Amino acid sequence: MKMYKLRHVKREIRVLGLAVKTSGAGNQFYAVGILYRGRLWLDGVMMTTAHGPDITEDVVGMIRESPHHPQIRAVLLDGDLVCDEATIDPVSLSSGASRPVIALNFQTDRLIENEHVCELDLTQEGASKPALSVGLRSRVALRVLEMASRSDEMPEALRVAELVVSALSGGGPT
Repeated sequence: MKMYKLRHVKREIRVLGLAVKTSGAGNQFYAVGILYRGRLWLDGVMMTTAHGPDITEDVVGMIRESPHHPQIRAVLLDGDLVCDEATIDPVSLSSGASRPVIALNFQTDRLIENEHVCELDLTQEGASKPALSVGLRSRVALRVLEMASRSDEMPEALRVAELVVSALSGGGPT
């Protein structure tokens, strides 16, 4: 586990948004990753089918085997977009994918013991939400979220990932 340095957070920083939904077949899940250039353009899509409940290793494999892996500067994860039956560990995801992770709506009890994990003071859509930054200083993580989001809404990569995984699982957006 290490701290990552992003010298300058550009408007077109490439972020990967992850969303997970059940496939309807036991403990099998669809994990979708959407690569976005900031909040401007969709650059790539990746998907895997994983067996749960802990799907961290399958998601790490999906990211590492993707041709987009070298371009990814940060991974965005939202606890609300990971279905209740599945779990993804942000610290293991960061070390396995060799990329910093910004985890929105995640519980901080167990993870905050790591020196490379910091809590973020995040206000989205007018409400305060818990967030973690794994591998990035809080100021840089907030800047990444600013570049990846329209005003104070959900980052575009996460919004599109939610739409795609909902379409795959046969349900509507959550």
